[in-house]
Amino acid sequence: MTSIKRSRQAIATYILLITATVMILVVQLFKCNSDNTLTCIWAIVQYMLFVLAVNKLKIDLPASLEILILLFLFAHEILGDVFTFYTRFKFWDDMLHTISGFYIAAIGFALIDIMNRWDKYSMVLSPICIGLIAFMFSVGSGVVWEFGEYFMDTFFHTDMQMDSVVQQISSVFFNPDGVNKAVTKPINDIVVNGDTWNFGGYIDVGLIDTMQDMLLNFLGALVFTFLGIRYLKGKGHFAGKFIPRVPCEDK
Repeated sequence: MTSIKRSRQAIATYILLITATVMILVVQLFKCNSDNTLTCIWAIVQYMLFVLAVNKLKIDLPASLEILILLFLFAHEILGDVFTFYTRFKFWDDMLHTISGFYIAAIGFALIDIMNRWDKYSMVLSPICIGLIAFMFSVGSGVVWEFGEYFMDTFFHTDMQMDSVVQQISSVFFNPDGVNKAVTKPINDIVVNGDTWNFGGYIDVGLIDTMQDMLLNFLGALVFTFLGIRYLKGKGHFAGKFIPRVPCEDK
């Protein structure tokens, strides 16, 4: 049976992050912050499930990718939610969506390799075809994530699709002639149930955030797809540091 060797860097990162999360969990318990406490517990569960899945599925995960995913989980759950980086830094959400598009594309490349090891699904594809499948896998995963954000906002009244303030709006409804030509109107404040809110514009409830997230996921996937195709053609080694593999079983 083939054994999976874990890199010292990945193990050290795992121990460091789970230790830091446990310490933050203790602090949140003393503060009686139930939301942050549950977030820390969920983060620890995700660390453990991730490592368990890698070992159970016998995936040869490059250290670079394993560390990236662990740091991504910490940046999302702990820094993003517990320490409110999502609201403190506008770029935080954008950065994580770009990174997710990048590493999910790497997983897409690995899926082709895994399928090629099954006689039932064995196929021979060109590097461009493999890249296209990996790209679509990453973009599709990003869309499913946005579905999840919409579901949470709709049924649990969260704000995962973060709102944006827009200073102007263009619409055909503002055209006095009733023709299909948009007219742009500036917006300084909004009125909600009789209360005036001076945001310097109106609140877009998630549409802009969703489109930006999907675009950044698209760009991250596109970058890795380009690097992955070059790697398959033997023109670069960087992408190989992020593509998981399933080792052949020892005979």
